[in-house]
Amino acid sequence: MLARMLRTPTTAANLRERYTFVYGLARVGFFNDLTPNAAWVREVERHTPSYPPAADWIQNCNTPANTVTEGLQLKASDFPPGVVYGHYSEGPVWRGRGERATEVLSAMRGATLKEAKDLALDTTTMDARYWAAPLVAAYDARRSTVEDRVFDLRAAADAVRNWDHRVVKESTGATVFHFWREEYHKLRPEAFGAAVKHKAFPQSPDEQADAFKALQAAVERMRELYGSVLVPWGRVLRLRRHGLDLPLDGSPGGVWGSEVLRSTGGSEMNEHGQIEFRGGQVVTSVVELTDPIRVWSIVPWGQSRKEGAVHATDQMRLYSASEMRPTWHDWASLRDQIESSKTYPYNLGE
Repeated sequence: MLARMLRTPTTAANLRERYTFVYGLARVGFFNDLTPNAAWVREVERHTPSYPPAADWIQNCNTPANTVTEGLQLKASDFPPGVVYGHYSEGPVWRGRGERATEVLSAMRGATLKEAKDLALDTTTMDARYWAAPLVAAYDARRSTVEDRVFDLRAAADAVRNWDHRVVKESTGATVFHFWREEYHKLRPEAFGAAVKHKAFPQSPDEQADAFKALQAAVERMRELYGSVLVPWGRVLRLRRHGLDLPLDGSPGGVWGSEVLRSTGGSEMNEHGQIEFRGGQVVTSVVELTDPIRVWSIVPWGQSRKEGAVHATDQMRLYSASEMRPTWHDWASLRDQIESSKTYPYNLGE
C-alpha cells in the first residue's frame, strides 16, 4: 500500500482526507469504512516526532516499515496489532522496492492517474543502480586478457552498459544482468546477503577478476540455452495458463534477482531457460478516493481456475502488457456488467 498523507498533524479528522494508492495485496487494517483506527492514530502520533517522513506519505511495499524506510528502527512490537505481517526481520535488511518507492514518492506532487498506474507497475531495479557500472568496469579492466572471437563478451557487457535499468520484456540488458549476477553469486555468495547485496558489488582487483569470470560463465550458459547472448527478458519470464504463453515484465527477485515494484515471482528456471510466473504482484490496484470511488486493477490470469471458462485467462494479455482494467464497486456500474443470472426461490416457512 502506498498512502499519500497531508502535511498536517496526524489526527483522526485529517486521516480521512488522505489520498491512497493500493499497491499489491495490502492487508493493513487501518480503516473500517474509512473510519480511522484510534489506536493506530495514537501510535502514529507517538512515533512521528522521532521518525518524521521524508515527504507527506507513508509507505508499505508488502514489507514492514523497518525494511523500507531508511534509518527507521521500529520493531514489530512498536506497531498496532495486525499492521506488521510477513517479510519481517529484526536485523538490517535492504529492500530495493522500498528504496524505489521512496525515490519516486519523494518527488511526486499532485499525482495524476497515469503516474499512479506507472508507479504500481514500475519496473526500475535499484540493484542495477549499484551493480551495473561495477560489473561493466570489471569487464573493461580485463577484456584485453582473453580472445573474444565472436564478440559475445563485449555484446553482453555493452547490453548492461547501455541498459536503462528497467526489467521489461524487450530488454536484453536485464537478461545479461540476471545471468551475470547469478554466476557471480556462485563465486562470491557472501555478496548477496539481505543486508549487503545492494553495496557488495565487485570493487577490489580479486572481486573484479571473479566478476569477469562470472561474465564468461554467463555468456557460455546463455549460448547453450538460447544460442545468443542478446536475449529479450520476455523470452525468460513467462506467464502461462491453459495453453496461453505470454512474455512478462518485472523480476522474480530471489538471491541474485532484481527487486522491482512489479514483483513477478516465479519458479526455478527450467531446462529451456524459462521462468514461469507463480506469484508476487497478483492483486494490483489504483484507487481514486472520489465520490464514488474509482478503481483500476489487474490480476495475472483471471477470476476462474476452470479450464475453458471465459474468465480463466481473460486478464492475461492485459497483465502481460502492463495495463489495468476498471473495477466496479457500486450497483450502478455493476449491473451493466452482468453476463448471466439465476434466481433461487426462498421460502421463509421452510
